[in-house]
Amino acid sequence: SIIRMIDFLSVEDAIVGGPHATFDYAHRPWSVKKFYEARATLPFLANWLDANLVGRAVYGTSRRARSKFGKFPPLRADDAFFYAQFENSEKSEIPGAAISISTPQSLRELIRNEVRVFKGNRELDAYLSEQDHESSRIVRDDVPVVRKLLRGINVVRGWLRGIDISSYPTLAVYTCIVIAIWVNLEIVERLQRPIHWR
Repeated sequence: SIIRMIDFLSVEDAIVGGPHATFDYAHRPWSVKKFYEARATLPFLANWLDANLVGRAVYGTSRRARSKFGKFPPLRADDAFFYAQFENSEKSEIPGAAISISTPQSLRELIRNEVRVFKGNRELDAYLSEQDHESSRIVRDDVPVVRKLLRGINVVRGWLRGIDISSYPTLAVYTCIVIAIWVNLEIVERLQRPIHWR
């Protein structure tokens, strides 16, 4: 797979890519299985993950694409930062390259793992907003709270329209776990506890 990635990225174009990822959740608790099944089967999650290529443990770039930015900033979400530098048209899942990723062995471990991911995403959002502000490209969001709420409801309705009713239990489990992750992240941040990887 590494050789195929190197061959695919050894071109003059500005392209980036990662392998096809499968998540091994055999012999895992039901809740952990449902979490990863949701990411693989619910359209709005699967499509986003496919487009952004994050969470695959390895990624690569052509020389021309790598020249788009200098050093990596000191962020947890290095892969999300990396992919944020490129348009979706520049991203590819590399044919023939594959990786199997071991999943957490308990719900507690899953939540702990995802708290770190969510924290990394928050850090990345803050970093990118600061960079946009410094380059005078930031647009102030003065949309009223009620309009933001309605916009969010419309987004969720769009998600539900793309989901078969038989997938609602999977969505419910996924949603509950995500809420638990958010709550844990808020507690960790308020108590200023260290965040570990699993």
